[in-house]
Amino acid sequence: MYMRQWLNSLILVGICLLGMPLLSNISSVSAQNTSQTLLQGRVIDAQTGESMPFVQIEFVGSQIGTTSDIDGYFTLSTTKGYTLVSFSMIGYKTYRKSVRRGSTNKNMVIEIEPDMYALDEVVIHPPKKQEHYKRKGNPAVELLKNVIAHRDSNRLVKESSFRVQQYEKLTFALDPFDFDLNKNRTARSFKVLEKYVDTTELDTTPYMNLSLRETIKDIYNVNGKRSEKTVVTAKHWEGMDEFFDNGGLSSNIQYMFQPVDIYDNNIELVLNKFISPISTTMANAYYHYYIMDTIMVDGYECIDLAFVPVNSESWAFTGHLYITNDSTYALRKYVMAVPPAINMNWVNRIKITQTYKQLPTGHWVEDKNVTEVNFALYKKMKHTIYGKQTRIGMDYEIGALAPDSLFGPMSGNEATLKNASKYKRADWEGMRPIPLGKTETLHGPFIDDLTSIPLIRTAIVAYNLVMEEYIPTTRDLLFDNSKWDFGPFFTLYSYNGVEGSRLRIGGMTTANVSPHWFFRGYAAYGFKDKRPKGSAALIYSFNPKEYHPQESLRHALYLTGSYDLEVPGHSYGIIGRDHIFMSVDPGAWRDPTKWNRRMWYVAKAQLKYEKEWPNRFSVIAYTEYENTEATGDLSFLRFNADGSRTDVGFYQSWNTALQLRYSPGAPIYNNRMGVESVFNLAKNAPIFRLNHELSYMFPDRESRGLLINKTDFSAEYRFYLSSFGYIDARLDAGIVWNQKNVPYPKLYMPKTNRAIFLNPKAFNMMQTMEFLMDKYVQVNLSYHMKGMIFNRIPLIKKLQLREVVSFAALWGDLSKGNNPDTEREGLYAFPIEGQTRAMSWRRAPYMELSVGIENIFKFVRIEYIRRLNYNNEPGNPLGPWDKNGIKFTFSTTI
Repeated sequence: MYMRQWLNSLILVGICLLGMPLLSNISSVSAQNTSQTLLQGRVIDAQTGESMPFVQIEFVGSQIGTTSDIDGYFTLSTTKGYTLVSFSMIGYKTYRKSVRRGSTNKNMVIEIEPDMYALDEVVIHPPKKQEHYKRKGNPAVELLKNVIAHRDSNRLVKESSFRVQQYEKLTFALDPFDFDLNKNRTARSFKVLEKYVDTTELDTTPYMNLSLRETIKDIYNVNGKRSEKTVVTAKHWEGMDEFFDNGGLSSNIQYMFQPVDIYDNNIELVLNKFISPISTTMANAYYHYYIMDTIMVDGYECIDLAFVPVNSESWAFTGHLYITNDSTYALRKYVMAVPPAINMNWVNRIKITQTYKQLPTGHWVEDKNVTEVNFALYKKMKHTIYGKQTRIGMDYEIGALAPDSLFGPMSGNEATLKNASKYKRADWEGMRPIPLGKTETLHGPFIDDLTSIPLIRTAIVAYNLVMEEYIPTTRDLLFDNSKWDFGPFFTLYSYNGVEGSRLRIGGMTTANVSPHWFFRGYAAYGFKDKRPKGSAALIYSFNPKEYHPQESLRHALYLTGSYDLEVPGHSYGIIGRDHIFMSVDPGAWRDPTKWNRRMWYVAKAQLKYEKEWPNRFSVIAYTEYENTEATGDLSFLRFNADGSRTDVGFYQSWNTALQLRYSPGAPIYNNRMGVESVFNLAKNAPIFRLNHELSYMFPDRESRGLLINKTDFSAEYRFYLSSFGYIDARLDAGIVWNQKNVPYPKLYMPKTNRAIFLNPKAFNMMQTMEFLMDKYVQVNLSYHMKGMIFNRIPLIKKLQLREVVSFAALWGDLSKGNNPDTEREGLYAFPIEGQTRAMSWRRAPYMELSVGIENIFKFVRIEYIRRLNYNNEPGNPLGPWDKNGIKFTFSTTI
């Protein structure tokens, strides 16, 4: 991952939603008193005097809260001005207590009264003196086992097919909106937003809604979730999403708020995996369960089964399951939250409430699900971005099948009707099953008022700059009126061993010129080699675009001409060689003679065709003419029959290739860099690539052409290990089918990275073009432990650091007929004698191992990398800094 991923992820939870980081500099009315209010004590049953675990405790009007532990003890504090505290639990009356601002209240004893109207009978209370938790013979554990045993019989999964019509609403708000807007000139510019402040959703807390998304969809399910198809029949977006979606924000938000199904063994939420409290594999090992009460829930007698994770730092939940008190053991309702001690970034609070209803067939199905998340830059930040997703199952039909007309062989799992956006606001009044809050309809004046604020406009410019590295060239920066976008911004200046200082300027047209025709290009100049370079591309998109040509689904022709300097074998990911952050080579800055000069100039003319289908299968076919000239420390020295060598200077080739890519289950993503963007947060779908290239190469001016066949394959996938983190795995393999006469530029060169910025998909300690081969297999593994060790170490766990271990290995071979050390005539000499060698299956694979720490200050990742072998090769002994290295990058996850 690179610096852009950190900045983009930070923008997702901050600048993209704007209110929090923009307004945090404005003094709050309630922030005038910064002394701490501290509450410590114990909650007990007013009638029995027994401890009350899992009681929800919070300052009224805030999102600051906690839960009493297994013995009923709690600690709650704030530096804000809240003075009213509530203690609540289903089956008990809510108790509220006033405290003095800035006071310290220790040894509190809070007595809460049973609600006699809701309480049917008290079955079990935890004893006053909590004994060691036992699983064997525990009635709570036996109840859990019965729930798990009856899970499928209570649901529709055993039905051959069914359809559910679902309403979904997703809103984001700035919570609370209690700023002093009269303090200074900057603060007064926000006064125009006061009329949009609401208290509907969050009790008495004033908040301002930022965006609203509503969707009505038909979900068709065949054989469980394995064949789920979704048809979006109506959709409605308002608010800030209207001018923030070109960068793929919509896909990431939808991915973060995936539907929660407690029956899944692992629940995916806000980019993380949590152990379900009714997991068939891990629940009993990961949670402690306690039977609390038998209560009435909407007319059904239910058993309240409380659960807490064995370790409070685990990626799990705490909450209550309400199970019907009969032989069906059906789940009627659940309420759960994330423990506050969990090592999670940018999130202060997560709460999920789900209710179920019973169909005439006896099946229990989802009725209403509410997922609430408070995003913040740090844990105790008062002002947060409050996200709330509401899903309601409006209609169920057993036996319904998805319409064949919408789902062909190349279609994806989701289809949107062409007229889904036709419905007006008046139509939605009768379509939505629940009313909106008074300020949730953010049409017209809200956008106008919001974008009239200079600070907001500056933030949007920053968003465009960091998110996509392009700046619109128009005075109206907010509504995509730009006809020419300047960029990429971070390639304006860079440095390398051949060009020295390099300047580059470029840009691209937008759909405001034409929705089908696009132009992009750049001009560059190196002050050391004094050669101008550049590129120009004409693009025709068969599908009309809203703003830029990389919007999904792509179907386009590209005609490109270019001349530039390239580094053979060096991998920079998708940010490019001339990105400013790739100019930092620690070895070269220590010793200027070590600047990499193994480069070549490439002149190219290319015609490319690309098509992408909804099922995430894509194809790219291209043909190109290429002229490659060696420069720096490289040379094309061709062996003659008598063993002498001739410097041919350059070679030419015609290349034709077919590339296939398939990523089943991946969401559609819009970004100028396409689905390969590091800002694409959807990492749970596999990616398969297959490429075959035919090259007709002219090794020198006199020789006949040589036809070269190459095939490459790669597969990558993120393996989630439940709450134990995840492993990013990638496998690459390739073969040059020709067994002789192939010059080294057409062989395989391992992906290397000499910059100080870490590239997890490359070899970070290998020298450029150190190995050459005509067949290879490469493996890259990175295990992200998500604080599994550090979270259990006192003091260190407060830093919320996370561990990462990586391993990379390369096996390869070079046929004798392609090795200039054994078969010389017609081949090029290896580029760096004594340092470049043929890799052989007969020797051990090249390997690198790294251990590191990520989540430093929430966005820095540092790794110590050790090159395990090939350290003292004849003619190329490596110094300590060539065998060992420390590299870092900017990356973050929630």
